Amino acid sequence: MIAMTATATSSVRQDIIDSLELYQPYISVAVPFKPNVKYFLHCNSTRNVEQIFLPYVKDIQNNGFEAERVIVFCRTSHLLRKLFALFDGKFSSNYPDLLVRPYARYHAHTDDEVKAMINDSLAQPYGKVRFLMASIAIGMGVDCKGLYTVIHFGAPSDIDDYFQESGRVGRDGAQSQAILLTFPRCLISPNISKAMKEYCKNTEKCRRQILMGQYSTDSFNITPLHLCCDVCEKNCECGQKDCQSYRLTTFEVNEETLLVPKECSLNSDGIQITNELSKLRKSLLVVSNVISPSISSGFPLEAVDEIVSIASKTVTEEDLYTKTTLMNQEMIPRVLEILTRAVNSLK
Repeated sequence: MIAMTATATSSVRQDIIDSLELYQPYISVAVPFKPNVKYFLHCNSTRNVEQIFLPYVKDIQNNGFEAERVIVFCRTSHLLRKLFALFDGKFSSNYPDLLVRPYARYHAHTDDEVKAMINDSLAQPYGKVRFLMASIAIGMGVDCKGLYTVIHFGAPSDIDDYFQESGRVGRDGAQSQAILLTFPRCLISPNISKAMKEYCKNTEKCRRQILMGQYSTDSFNITPLHLCCDVCEKNCECGQKDCQSYRLTTFEVNEETLLVPKECSLNSDGIQITNELSKLRKSLLVVSNVISPSISSGFPLEAVDEIVSIASKTVTEEDLYTKTTLMNQEMIPRVLEILTRAVNSLK
């Protein structure tokens, strides 16, 4: 009997041995070491897709089919829907044909014709799909050429998934980057492994060493340090001209990416808004009285912080629907009432 798999951590390998009841098997392991991939982790203060992915919206807007090729793996179907709504809302009129667009979405229920188009495009370095938003439904066998940036929007379930999915970049050996974006409360899910949570919380240990430690006890060093990970780059003193050029600046929030103008922000009254929103959400949970209150009520806990973060005098129903995880549309008018009262209290 031969049992074969792609990337598999030491614990996964042991599970395979136990489940197949193999006795003293011969194990051959090829360590999936990719020295050309730099690992970044960036902590966002919000999960607002328009703020986070503004640089890529601009890239599609300015360069169309010549934009940088990027794949974004979304942790949940909700995040995937929000992100796709952002791009589709801005560009669908410019690209009415679903099969001829510089952006696309790939999930389990994507039309077969669209899936075939995406797979075909990814197999070409200059294929028309430049910004792909995907769930884990995109298979391991997909050939990605000309791909040098992969982003995980939210933490994957485990290290194995992350390593396998991020391994799609730089298959031609060119310098590439794997970016993991976290946001408030993204690690509370019980479906995220302990190892993955520790990786996300780490700020001191080399990320490559953490990842490779799941597969091998060998030591792996990258020089210069600024090409290894965001932790190692802090200690890089190579003095090379390009030492700073690989630092991650794409997701830094600045005046241009802030969606709410400071002069109309209600965040100074955020405590009042938070309290009222929390009371509203609690009333729904009492009525729901089921196992998964956040899902059944359509008012996840993180939606409270998201609403406060975008609260302004000009916030609209569309803002609440597209920029937060509030799924219960019946609650949108009541949320707007809370924000209106906050506006009046500032007068």
